[in-house]
Order: sequence, then C-alpha cells, then structure tokens
Amino acid sequence: MNSLNGSIHLPSSGREVEKKFQARPFVSPDPLPQAADPSGIGSDLTLSDYAELEARWIDRSLAAEAGLRRVDSLTGGEIVGRKSGNNAGIVIPYSHPGSDQVREYRLRRDHPDLEYDSAGNLRPRQKYLSPPGRSNMLYLVPGMNPKLLQDLSIPIVVTEGEFKTLALWRLAEHGSPGQPRLLPLGLSGVYNWRGIIGKTVGPDGSRLDVKGVIPDLDWVGWQGRKVVIAYDADVVTKELVRAARSELAAPPVLSSLPTCAAEARWSVSSNGISQRARASTTIWRLSGPTP
Repeated sequence: MNSLNGSIHLPSSGREVEKKFQARPFVSPDPLPQAADPSGIGSDLTLSDYAELEARWIDRSLAAEAGLRRVDSLTGGEIVGRKSGNNAGIVIPYSHPGSDQVREYRLRRDHPDLEYDSAGNLRPRQKYLSPPGRSNMLYLVPGMNPKLLQDLSIPIVVTEGEFKTLALWRLAEHGSPGQPRLLPLGLSGVYNWRGIIGKTVGPDGSRLDVKGVIPDLDWVGWQGRKVVIAYDADVVTKELVRAARSELAAPPVLSSLPTCAAEARWSVSSNGISQRARASTTIWRLSGPTP
C-alpha cells in the first residue's frame, strides 16, 4: 500500500523497531526490545473506571486484556510529553500484531481542556493525547491472533477510537468462542489512517514531511474482503467526517470490494456501541447468523 523511493526516508525517531513492520504484510513478530509490561505503569483501574467502561460495553476482563491502567497527572504528562494541564486519566497501550510488548501509549484524560466551538458551545479539547512526534497508528486489540488480519473470511469493522474497538471485539467474540465473527480495527481520528510516513528534501534543501497512508494498514489483507467503516454518529451531520470516510473507502486506500460505507445504522456512539441490540443484529447479519 505504501512505498518509499530513494528520495524519502523514515524519520530517525529512535523507534528503529517500527521499520520491521512497515511497508509489508505482517507475518510473525520478532522480539521487540521496547516496552515494558503495561501492568508496571500507573495503578489498577478504580471502581469508577470499571463502571464507566462497562457503560461502554467493556467488562473487567477485557479491560485487563487491553492493559488499561490509571495514571496520575505527573505520570500521564511524562508519557505524552506534557508539562502543563491535568493529565490524569487512563493510558491505552498499543502493540504490534502478535506481540505482548508495548509499542506506544495513548492517554485519555479525565479532565481535558475546554474551548468554545463555532456554535458557541463549550467542548472538551485534546481529550486523547499521544506522545509528541508519534505518527498515527492502527489500534489492535492486544492479544489478538495476528492470523486474523489476513483471514479474508472475517469481515472488518473500522471504527474511531480504542474503546469502541474493544467493545466491538467483545461483540465479535460473543457466542463465537472458536473464531470472532468480525475483526475491529481502531483509528484515533477520522483522518488518522493518514500520517507522516517519511521525510524528503525540498527544492531549497529544507527537510519536509511526507504524508500518506500509514504503513500499519499493510498488516491487513484487504483484497476482496468485506469492510464496514463505522465512524461516530456525527458522520450524519459533519461533512468532514463523511469526506474522511469516503476517502478511506475509495481506492487506492482500500482497494478491496465490497466496502460498506457506514451510514447512520452503523454509527457508534461516544458511550459505546450505539443502539446495542440493533448494532448487534446488523453486524451479525453482515458476518453470519445471529447466535
């Protein structure tokens, strides 16, 4: 999906391990020298955390499987490179397929900054944070069998946000212990299937970013696979979100057909799977009979 010619090279971010996984389908992971066990970061989730996650349809066992941890403001700030603001919240580890090593963390802040939108409404700003300089990444449920990425018989659901990815994974495994009925993949934003993929030199000798489709998407077998793009419910009202969905669905980004663009019935709310029973019925219809 992505290729780098001789005039473009990957930025030397200190994460050399990334090169092992870029620009090729995933086969099997080499040991990754980065990362600590997520249980060594922060503290266990609180009862309030578990209650809020359950409202999103993420139970305790799934939260533990995903390595979700609570951090105070100082620790959260250190993880995402911020010295100001309230950075207490939940850290979400990212990993490569088939690896139990942490590739990177994202932080969901309890008390994000607030700002007024164009309509004069006060909205949270930068609720989710990544470390500075980190390119966009594909979120996979930790512990997922990497062979599922290449199994074309399993439909894919691309959604927005790590928590919705986890909720869809719980749904995928419900009543199907042998093999999930669908494979959820998470993006951290509607356009975050794109990102900085390298550097090049401009006409004046300056270094310029090269943007394109993130290499993580090359882990997935897309050709001929059924794909659902299930963005948030604001896809109905926001032109930018609809445009991002359409661009993701169009070749050459996703060259597989058929691709089902996510309409209102595929929408996922900010608090988990929207219209849980209805979403379940619709997705089971896509991927097989309802159990």
